[in-house]
Amino acid sequence: MRINAAIQPPDYALEHLTRALDSLSLAESQIDWVPPTLWMLPVATFGNVALRDAQELENLLRKEIGKIGPMEMRLQEVSPLPEDGDDSVWVGWSGDDEEMMALASAIPVWVRPFGFLLDRRSFRLRMRVARVTPQTTVFDLERIVERLGHYQGPEWLVEDVALGRPRRNADGVITDYDIDSHVPLGSSESEVPERS
Repeated sequence: MRINAAIQPPDYALEHLTRALDSLSLAESQIDWVPPTLWMLPVATFGNVALRDAQELENLLRKEIGKIGPMEMRLQEVSPLPEDGDDSVWVGWSGDDEEMMALASAIPVWVRPFGFLLDRRSFRLRMRVARVTPQTTVFDLERIVERLGHYQGPEWLVEDVALGRPRRNADGVITDYDIDSHVPLGSSESEVPERS
């Protein structure tokens, strides 16, 4: 099975973002929206994992992630095509940025002794919400930047990391995400350093 680790925004943050994106009034031909069930921050992709190895992986992550305290985050700044060759519209994450970057950087180190080789450099504090289509115009992209370039969603406390499996259709496109478990942050309270 393929296993990913990701952080899911709470429903009220997703609803707030949905209302903001709906205000753009873009037709389906102008933009290809990613299903909201896939709106999450990927922190690690482990690829194909055997069932026994998946349990060992979860136990390891439970132990290590439990040492890290919860983090305050929010969704902000909708940006289309931020890099050359990119075809996506992204929403940034902000708040306890350094702590989130440290978590994403630590996971590859934790799992390397178990044979998982992950690229620490691929992590970005953002999530994909749409892709452009052949009908997307420069005007459409300018509208996104003008209306939502300074978007700010509500804050929330990140309290766990979801472990799950992407579900793909016959064309190999990810259409949904099956959550297998939630690994809590701060569960090893005695080992969590105090935050200043």
